Amino acid sequence: MTQVRELSPDQRVSFCPHCGNISLQRLLHRHYTSPKYREDDTLAESGEFHQFFLASCETCDTPLLYYLHSLNTLPDGSTSAFQQSTLEWPTPAELPSVVPDVVRACHAEAAQIKGTSPAAYAVLIRRALEALCDDQNAAKGPLATRLHDVAFRNEMPRVLVEMSDVLRLLGNVGAHNDKWKLSEHDVEVMDQFFKAIVEYLYIGPDRLRRYREALQALTKHSVDSEAEPADDDAQRPRIQ
Repeated sequence: MTQVRELSPDQRVSFCPHCGNISLQRLLHRHYTSPKYREDDTLAESGEFHQFFLASCETCDTPLLYYLHSLNTLPDGSTSAFQQSTLEWPTPAELPSVVPDVVRACHAEAAQIKGTSPAAYAVLIRRALEALCDDQNAAKGPLATRLHDVAFRNEMPRVLVEMSDVLRLLGNVGAHNDKWKLSEHDVEVMDQFFKAIVEYLYIGPDRLRRYREALQALTKHSVDSEAEPADDDAQRPRIQ
């Protein structure tokens, strides 16, 4: 019977963007901080705790930076705050949940080979563009036509349109061109260009919507507070 190794609070098994492996990662250093704010010429505790974790991948021995935020209470170390934290650097491979699942799945598959096969990565990013066009109900036809249809209907800036075209061309190179070998630099450019397009179409609009809702809640809270002072400032809405 195979024995499952139990992880210590200073270990986790996660995807490493450096080497593309789901690997054991070891905590090297933990840093806590609790920001303060000025109130009546004194510094008061904000009630927020920020934890930063410097770890290393046991497969490729490269550093990773994780982050965990908590409000009002500092998580118990026995619950392994390190294992609950999220990757901050290098840029997490996973796209936010606001991005359609089919696009996220294509990008996640590409991310797994980002560090090992630039040509295959380019092909999979091209497929992610196809998935994006499907989600946007783009007109049928070649990928170039579909991307320009998405760009026109979403009023995308010209620079993003050109980024999408570069991604399409690099995808073609990865699939058909044996003379031009794609490099790690090409992979980073593709990753940045694709995320810029996703930011414009999905992440930015969702973030704007949430901030508008939070601002409306803050405005309503301010009006209500003028009529009847709040007893507990902890109930005040916050922009997340």
